[in-house]
Amino acid sequence: MSFNLETVAGLVGGTVVEVSVVALPEDPNLHALSLPKKVEYTVPFPRLETPVLQIDGSMIYWDEVPDATGYAIHIWNIICSTKNTFFDLLTHEDLEPGTYDVFIYAIADSSKNSNSLNSNIEKYTKEPIE
Repeated sequence: MSFNLETVAGLVGGTVVEVSVVALPEDPNLHALSLPKKVEYTVPFPRLETPVLQIDGSMIYWDEVPDATGYAIHIWNIICSTKNTFFDLLTHEDLEPGTYDVFIYAIADSSKNSNSLNSNIEKYTKEPIE
């Protein structure tokens, strides 16, 4: 059985709460079947909106995400960062000719928010220089 603590109303991001779990019998007249297990849980901060990535040639761009401090750009196994809402993939000189999956996520101020989920994935093909 599972329970998503993020669905509990009134919990404030960054707060540490103690959660106790105990197995109960189906018959309410019987005693608990186990000793309580206590764990500490840090309430996550609200997640930033997920950016929507678009690509036009070597340029990628996206709308600004409110409260983002920057953006992480993943090109295959290479990670770049920017504060802009666009990036020219040709500026990354280590990228060999080939086709790559590209996605981004918004970076949060960790005292107020959590990073966004990854954006959609776009394909980018770097052509060989002849």
